[in-house]
Amino acid sequence: MSDDVPIADPLDSKIWMADPSRSWDIHHSRRIWNYVLAACPLIAAHLRELEPNDIEPEIFADLAGQAARAKMSADVVGSLWFLAASRSHVAAAAALVGMLAQSSNASAMSTHRRRAIRHWRRRLSRVKILDDAKQLTTEFAALVKSADLDGKLAADRSRPESERELMILAPALAAETEYDREIKAYKCLGEQMRIWLPKRSFDVNRKVLSLEFPHLACAINAVLGSVMAGGADREPPIVLVGAPGLGKDSLWRRACELAERPFEEYDLAGSADSRTLKGTARGWSSRTPSYPAQVARRLQAANPCVLMTELDKAGGSHANGMVIDTLLAWLEPGSRAHWFDEGLGVPLNLSRFSFLFSANRVDPLSGPLRNRLRIIMIGAIEPAHVDRLLANVRHRHATQLGIRESDIPDLDARVVAQLCRLARQGGLNLRLLERVVRAAFPERSQAMFAKLH
Repeated sequence: MSDDVPIADPLDSKIWMADPSRSWDIHHSRRIWNYVLAACPLIAAHLRELEPNDIEPEIFADLAGQAARAKMSADVVGSLWFLAASRSHVAAAAALVGMLAQSSNASAMSTHRRRAIRHWRRRLSRVKILDDAKQLTTEFAALVKSADLDGKLAADRSRPESERELMILAPALAAETEYDREIKAYKCLGEQMRIWLPKRSFDVNRKVLSLEFPHLACAINAVLGSVMAGGADREPPIVLVGAPGLGKDSLWRRACELAERPFEEYDLAGSADSRTLKGTARGWSSRTPSYPAQVARRLQAANPCVLMTELDKAGGSHANGMVIDTLLAWLEPGSRAHWFDEGLGVPLNLSRFSFLFSANRVDPLSGPLRNRLRIIMIGAIEPAHVDRLLANVRHRHATQLGIRESDIPDLDARVVAQLCRLARQGGLNLRLLERVVRAAFPERSQAMFAKLH
């Protein structure tokens, strides 16, 4: 920008009162900045050379405070608060709402002013959500530090084997003196294996999940309880049932990640028979241990989580084995502790495994399978969840792309209103929200996102 004082249009002094969700772009920010440069002598020379988007929001907020203390006009102060608030500065947004509410109620401006107040209040609520998330992250880190978990883990690794919580999944395998080539790698199942134990607070994990999945509040306690029990609970396994795109599988995955419990995922919709799950016995051209044996070996854990998606689409045939028949044996408390692995040729103890399920519908599930599961129905996303879910998507994508969240333009108020209407009709899902936020990305960020995927 030029070192000369720009000539500002008198109308630019009132832009800060407008609703920025309606056709807002960088041109409006430049007009406000030109007005401030012409009207406010407090601006330092080096700032006058910069574009408004190159100045940190904290600087605009500091200038607004100086202008207010210098008793400059409300338009100058409001314009500076506006420039800071448009870059997600919380105090600036709060100050701007207060100034708009207290400003003159001229009839020609009242409608625009009400829209502006609603816009900044929505922005405040979104920033508050992100602040909550940051506070929880800080609380989480403080919890780990206060408990000295890293030190305890290091000490635990140096303990004698007898002092650890251990378990043998296949005791009969330890008696084997000769191993086939196919199962030689599974010798570890006949030895002591580590049992995963929870190390972090249930309450902190629950708060994080509540922020990330506000529409799944009905399932969060049960899901997190199942994951953090480590397979020691005697409650029936849970199946989350709901329409596609509601985040059922994402909730399971995130709960395992927060709890740091080892887990693997298996898509039941692609299962043509049960041999992949139960293994292939001696007599075939190749001998393959069961899927739980493979999971335990890969994760080196005696009590991992196994997330099995699309339960209602599980296939199989009577000739090659029904997938559901294998699952019934795994879910039966009396048989799972001594389930015979056809591939290994010995019983396998699955008593501490946690099987997690998701499905789109209940009616395809057989009666015996329903009797062994706890069914939790997931409802549609409600309008009250839209703002928070949009903020979560923006935050996640900005972090993934390594850009500032303020670089992602706000959605037009009409788009948000349409999403809310769709939620009221029960037709909104997380995949649609992802596409809507992606569509608002700058071209450069779109290209970066395409490379990541």
